[in-house]
Amino acid sequence: MLFVIAVADGVFPSGFTLIHDTLIVAEHLRVRHDPAIPKLSVAVAGDEPMIRTASGVLVPTTIRPQQAAGADVVVVPAVGEFDEVGVIGALTAPAVARMTEAIAGLAGSGVLFAGACSGTFAMAEAGLLDGHRATTSWWLEQSFRSRYPAVDLDSDRMIVRDRDTMTAGAAYAHVDLALALVRLVSVDLADRVARHLLIDRRAAQSTYVAIDHIRRTDALVQDFERHIRNHLREPLPVAAISRTLGTTPRTLERRVRAAAEMTPVELIQRIRVERAEHLLATTEQSVDQVAADVGYRNGATLRALLRRYRHRPRQPPHA
Repeated sequence: MLFVIAVADGVFPSGFTLIHDTLIVAEHLRVRHDPAIPKLSVAVAGDEPMIRTASGVLVPTTIRPQQAAGADVVVVPAVGEFDEVGVIGALTAPAVARMTEAIAGLAGSGVLFAGACSGTFAMAEAGLLDGHRATTSWWLEQSFRSRYPAVDLDSDRMIVRDRDTMTAGAAYAHVDLALALVRLVSVDLADRVARHLLIDRRAAQSTYVAIDHIRRTDALVQDFERHIRNHLREPLPVAAISRTLGTTPRTLERRVRAAAEMTPVELIQRIRVERAEHLLATTEQSVDQVAADVGYRNGATLRALLRRYRHRPRQPPHA
């Protein structure tokens, strides 16, 4: 199975290497453990013999974009920009525009197109996502929706597969995307690669959304978020917090909904889940111990919330 990684000057370096190296490791483990699994071949496509990543690292290319027509999968990593203006500007750079035009020319050829983070913008720019379900990085959601209204965006999901496209969320979702591509070849091989590289499975981005990326201009919502994080172990009644912030519950609800598309109670729970996920991943604390650290009396409540946010991110949680 031939995977072609399409790159242009300014590519996000770790986005490229996460895709490339995960596929290379998969092929190494395939040979070692089960040669009967179809071979994974990886090529790097660019319109110059060397492309320069956003950090200045030179990456040799092995084929020109026009030669990608025989690929099974064409993967588009992120561009090396860190805000919406930079990402949109990168799409007009000559090298990225040429790459976008090249992958657009492969539409309808039977190729599976895959992209992660801001790489999904290049796919959408090429028209590959029109009428498709897709995801993108959570901090780019608003720009993506306004620029590509023909795409059915589900930005909570880490991976979305729809017909001949597969998209992944934030920057380090490149590795989730790579594993999903390996899984197309062999589920067992993908699981072996995940164990070898100690990669966890993450079904949703919604746990990791930060308010300052959604709407940076609302000081009240930022104060509300700051208050939650500073008092996470304590009860957090919305009415009392509203008084502390010098506003009313109705005003706070309206402003939080406008900034984060959720209620104040949902935001409190989202931040508690975010903190709990971090503690469970980085400490030896039990779920019951973590529950106390994030303001819940017992682990059962936290377990229920973790299941809800991992598997049904759009469903409003109970108060």
